[in-house]
Amino acid sequence: MKKQLVFILALVLSVLLISTLMNASAEEKKVQWKISTFIPESDADWYVTLERVKALIEEGSGGRIEVKIFPVGVLVDPDSLVDAVVSGAIQGAQILPGMAANRVPSALATEMPYGAKDAYEHHEVHVLWDLLDIMREEYAANNLQLLYFGTSGQVTFHSSFPVRKVTDLNGKKIWAIPNASWLGKFGASVVEVPGMDMYSAMKLGTIDGFTWTVGELEFGNFKEVVKYVMRPRLLTPGTHIILNKRAWDKLDANVQMQIQDHLLAHRFEVSKEYLTYDEKSLSASEAYGVKFIELPPEEVEKFKAAAEEFWNEVEGMSPAAGKMIKRYREFLKYKGR
Repeated sequence: MKKQLVFILALVLSVLLISTLMNASAEEKKVQWKISTFIPESDADWYVTLERVKALIEEGSGGRIEVKIFPVGVLVDPDSLVDAVVSGAIQGAQILPGMAANRVPSALATEMPYGAKDAYEHHEVHVLWDLLDIMREEYAANNLQLLYFGTSGQVTFHSSFPVRKVTDLNGKKIWAIPNASWLGKFGASVVEVPGMDMYSAMKLGTIDGFTWTVGELEFGNFKEVVKYVMRPRLLTPGTHIILNKRAWDKLDANVQMQIQDHLLAHRFEVSKEYLTYDEKSLSASEAYGVKFIELPPEEVEKFKAAAEEFWNEVEGMSPAAGKMIKRYREFLKYKGR
C-alpha cells in the first residue's frame, strides 16, 4: 500500500512538472506586440476598432500573440508613429492613413473625399476593387505590414461658426486630416494642434474648426466645444493598423494567414458597431444644442471640385497611388457617380 502511494505521488508530481514545463514553454513562445495610437481612450475608434482588433489578432493567432495597446502620447508622439514602427521601436500603430502618405501614398485611398458614401461602399471598394491589396503591397515595400483598415463612421467639419457657403471658411484657423487639407483652398489656415487635442484647442479658441468623426461629439465630449457641424460628410474615414514588417515576418506563414483572414472576416461587423455609436452621438449632440447645417447643392459642388484636385494630386504621388486612383474611379463609375 505504501509503495502504491509513493507511486501515485510520483506520478502526480511528474504530471505537474510536465504541465509546468509545457506552460513555461508556451509562455516563452508567446509574442508580444505593443501597438500605439494617435487617439485617447475616449475616442470611439479606441473602444470599437482598436480593442476589437486587439482581440481578433489574439484569437486569429491561436493565442500566440499578446497585444498591448497604448493611447496617444504614452509611447510615441502622433507625428512619429509611422517612423517608430518602421524602425522597430514599437511593433505597431493605429494611424490616420495620411500619416503614412510620405512613404505610402496609396494609403490615402482609405479616406478619399467624396468617395465611398457609407460603410458598405467603403468595405466594397477596399476588398472587391483591390484597394487593400494595392496599399498592402506599397506598405510592404516600406517595411510595414498593413494588418487592418477600419471604417470609422463619417468625417464632418466641426466648428464654432456656421458654414453655409465655402466663403465662410475664409480667414478661419482649422485643423484637418491630410485627406481634407484641401479645405485650405477656401481661405482657411490649416494649422497643427499639439497632441491632436481638439477639445482643448476649440475651448481655448486656438482653432475655429476641425475635421473629425461624428462619434466623438458625444463620446469625446466635443459637443461641449462644437457649436456647428457642416453636412454632408466630407468622407468616409478609416484608420490603418500597421506592423513592423520584420516583426510580422517572424511569424509562421500559416499564422499570418490565420490572423489576416480572421481580421477580414470580422471587420465589417466592427464597422457596423461603429455606426451605432454615430447614431447615439448625433442624437445626443443635437439634443445638447449642436446645430447641423446642410450645405446647398451648389456649395457642395464647390467643395467637390477642390476635392477632385486632391484626387489628381494623389494620383501622381506614386505608381501604386496612380493604380489605386484608377481603380477607385472605376468603382465610382460603376456606382453611377
